[in-house]
Parts: sequence; C-alpha cells; structure tokens
Amino acid sequence: MAHLIMRRGPEPGTIYRLNTPVVTIGRGNRNTIIIHDNEVSREHIRLTLTDSGYEIQDMNSSNGTFINGQVLEGGTSWLLQSTCIIEMGDTITLEFRPGEPGTDDLRSSRTTQTTFDDTQFLQSYLVYLGREEGAQPAVYPLSGMNVTIGRSTACNIVIIEPELSREHFRLSLVGRTYSISDLGSTNGTILNGEILEDTRPLKNGDIIQIGRNLRFQFTNTPQRFTSEIITNRLPEDTKINPKGKRKTNEYETLWMHPSKMTDTNNLVSLANNILVTYSRQDWDRVVAPLLNVLMDAGLPVWADQEWVEGSPEWEAMTQQARLECPAVVIVLSVAALRNENVMKNWRHFHNRDKHIFLLISEPIDRMPAEANNLPKIQFNPAVPEMAFRQLAAEINRLFGR
Repeated sequence: MAHLIMRRGPEPGTIYRLNTPVVTIGRGNRNTIIIHDNEVSREHIRLTLTDSGYEIQDMNSSNGTFINGQVLEGGTSWLLQSTCIIEMGDTITLEFRPGEPGTDDLRSSRTTQTTFDDTQFLQSYLVYLGREEGAQPAVYPLSGMNVTIGRSTACNIVIIEPELSREHFRLSLVGRTYSISDLGSTNGTILNGEILEDTRPLKNGDIIQIGRNLRFQFTNTPQRFTSEIITNRLPEDTKINPKGKRKTNEYETLWMHPSKMTDTNNLVSLANNILVTYSRQDWDRVVAPLLNVLMDAGLPVWADQEWVEGSPEWEAMTQQARLECPAVVIVLSVAALRNENVMKNWRHFHNRDKHIFLLISEPIDRMPAEANNLPKIQFNPAVPEMAFRQLAAEINRLFGR
C-alpha cells in the first residue's frame, strides 16, 4: 500500500497510508489528511488513484507544491510511480513511497494524528521583554502547531541576540495553550526561575529567561504592553484605493511599469525579474531609491509596495515572485529580520539554492548564520548610491548583463 511519511512539519515521522481512491491534503477539517500549518492551504493537494498509481494535483494552493524540487503547476497532474519528495510551501516535506511502510518506519512513526479544534483555541502571544527592565517590548502573535524561537532565519520568531542558540526553544500547541521545550540550546531555558528539562505547559504570565539577561513573557492579554504587535501592517499614513492597491508616491512612478500593474487573473511573467524583499519601514529611507538605481542600471526588479499586504492580490503576486524570480535582494534591517514575509522569502530562495544578495541597511548586532556565505553590501546613508551601484554591478556580473 502506498504511503506518505512526514519528514518536515508539525508531526515528523507520521505515516499516512493511502487507502482510498481520492486523498486530499490541507489544513481544512474536511481533508483526508489534515496538516495544521500556515504554509498549507485549506485544500492544498489531491491524490487520485489510477491504473498506473496515484496522480498528484495542486489545488491552486497559495504557497505551491514541489515534486523533487520542481514546481507542480496548478491544473496539471504528476504520476507518482517511485519514491519522491513532495514539498508544500516552505515548511512541509512529505516522502511518497509506493509500497508498504518498512519495519524501521513503523518503529519510529507516530501512530496517531493530532487534530485541532480552532473553536477551543485561545489566542496567545510571546512578548520579548529585552535585556533590561523598562525596555520597549515586542509582541509576537503565536499561530500554527509549532513555533520555534532563535537566531536562525529558519525560526518562526527570529531574535538576534548572542545568548540565543540558532534554534533555542519551541512552543507547541496542545489543546487550548502552548507547551515549551528547549531544543538543546547552549545557554538553556529557564521557566519561572527553574531550568527547563522537559516539556511544560504554559499559562498566562509565565516568564521565560535565557541566560542572565534575556526575558520573554507568555500571555493571552497583550494589551498591557505598549509596543505594537509585530505584524506586516502598512504605515498609518498609507492611503489605500478601493481596489486594494496603494496609491503611488514620487518614487514608485520611477520603477513601476504598466506591465506590472495588472489584474492577478492575467499575471505577467516575473521569470527575469529580481525580487526585492524588505520591511516597509525601510521603504522611503532605502528601498525606493534602491529600486530607482537598479532600474537605471537596466535591471528588471519587482517589489510588492504596490499591493496591500495580506490582500488576495498581494498573496498571488508574492507567490508568483517567489516561484519565478531567479534571485532576491534582501534589504536587511532589524525590522526585516522580524518580518514574516521577508523571512519566508529568504527561506524559499535558500532552500532552493537560488541567488541571494544582502544589502545591510543598518547595524545588526549578530547576523544570521545563513548569511555567512552570501554576498553582502553595506549601506552608508552618507553616500547611499555607492551601495546601490555596487549591488547593481554584482547582479549584472552574476547574470552576465
């Protein structure tokens, strides 16, 4: 009997036997296989049994499906005849095997699948309190079955502090709340003054400490903290038109082409474009003038400033850019390291060995480990165009333009 093994995701090692003619996989409760992850669409993929074996089809998912690294286009089918790797977005990896599970697989597998009733979920938040009393806190909404915290850009919450390990601790949803477990960190994790040696459920107000100075608080009532919840909201002075597009400013008219301003039902190809990803807090200071210089250098670039973050149009365009663009420029700042979309773009290009350029727009105490071997260009606000021209030259050199 053909089966799937979850290699990466909320339940690693879980075996799913394919014992029905049609198998649907997604995060919706009506699917045959339910995977609770933000990268997974409500109905993400469908497997249909034929005389030759199972055929897999992407159901127009938001984050795409990949078979052995190749994009599975929506509306097309792929016959699964031998062992292969199925990726759903950037976070879920399933291995397809045509026969019965082996003894080793069964010994290490999970026999039950965790289910999730979102009517019982109590929204929780992790608050980073910083190093000192009175420091400005940062509030992170928790979503998904597992949330990892550390310095690595592969983590769901990235905190650039030397006391934190690359993947330091994990929060796992159990029932109506999260439990915490240390991930073999160097400096350990302390929960309410006690060293964490196993998995513990969290309650409102619990304090998590790393080393001597770093403190977090788990809470269901974030209103008492003065900082804004970390989201990808637009600046308050941004004006939105009725169709969901941002109104252009003096910079946008210089780099946006009519071909980019298109209805998402008739998307133009971005296959030759360079994706520029960034925190919108850095738009006026760095990103807009950067795009102008890159365009002047003859480089086709694409950025998402035209669209309202979170809108269906934005989702469609950013997904297309991730899939088609051969390279990405990451405008790196403290805000960018906390931006979910920037980190998602970074992981996507990193996992697929696509070209990544880093423009370091402000001092960062500790760079993510994934940045070690990447081309880096330091932005100097005193002579900004020097860094932009250097970046343009690096891109042109790479692509032979």
